[in-house]
Amino acid sequence: MERPTEAASYGPRFLVAQLELAMNSRIKEKHGLENDWLELLDQDEKKRILNRLRKLQRENLALSLLELADFSHKAKVLRFLLCAKGGNFERDLESLKSLRDEIAHVKEIARGVADLKRFVERIEIAELWLRALESEQAVSAAARG
Repeated sequence: MERPTEAASYGPRFLVAQLELAMNSRIKEKHGLENDWLELLDQDEKKRILNRLRKLQRENLALSLLELADFSHKAKVLRFLLCAKGGNFERDLESLKSLRDEIAHVKEIARGVADLKRFVERIEIAELWLRALESEQAVSAAARG
């Protein structure tokens, strides 16, 4: 039998995965196969991604730069879209990174009422970002069609 925290994390785990896939899709839609989106990151972030690429190349493995980018890198590239809905981007990003890490490592998410309230707030932010990405994709598809 699964522990309650594992079972409870399936919904949020799916939501976070959906959000990251939507970010990938949006970046690909805007930048195609070009890697010019890297220019929207600071030097240290670019360096981290390029170092991952070099390491994989030495091991004869191939992944796209987008696949090597962290959740936060992708969010920063799409900041113009994710900020459009109001809120504090940096605070929301840190909150979602924390949620993603807790889910990935199957940590206990809510130990009390305050933790539960924080968890619900983070889920709401993820849903807001996902709606922003999906509505922008619909607008872009309509403009192309």
